[in-house]
Amino acid sequence: MSWRVRALETQLGARLFERSGKGVRLTRTGETFFEHAVRISEATRLAIIEAARVAPPEERISPRRPAKRGRKQR
Repeated sequence: MSWRVRALETQLGARLFERSGKGVRLTRTGETFFEHAVRISEATRLAIIEAARVAPPEERISPRRPAKRGRKQR
């Protein structure tokens, strides 16, 4: 397990995964956390779509192109 998962488990005070020689599976706590995380992710996706849809032209911005890396050409 990654250190991030362990840090989250520490923050929650509960294990999210049952680890064994046979593999890894979600605990009941992990299943509950996952269900909520999926809902949050979907709600965030819909919020982004809806906010972009209703943004009036004066509030819109153009995405910037990433800066080119490397040496400057003369």
